[in-house]
Amino acid sequence: MKKTFVIVSVSDRVEQLNSLMQGIRNDSRFNDFDICLLYQDYLNNEGLLRKDLVTQYFVYPKRLGCNCARIMLLQKIKYDIYCNLDDDMMLMPC
Repeated sequence: MKKTFVIVSVSDRVEQLNSLMQGIRNDSRFNDFDICLLYQDYLNNEGLLRKDLVTQYFVYPKRLGCNCARIMLLQKIKYDIYCNLDDDMMLMPC
């Protein structure tokens, strides 16, 4: 089964996003999960994004809003299991 975290983010929250993705990659519970991201880069700072942590990412130059961006991302990817996250979340140990 293919599993992924689905994350939608905006360019003024890139530090929080990178922290979330690093936390996922450091957690052995999620070794078999991909990370799929739609990054809304209205500040033109895509270079700050930790692309090495992401399985698939898409960049959109304008702010779409969370719902539209998430729908756009879900239309671009195909998985069996999706786990939607917000970029300001942190995954905590059980």
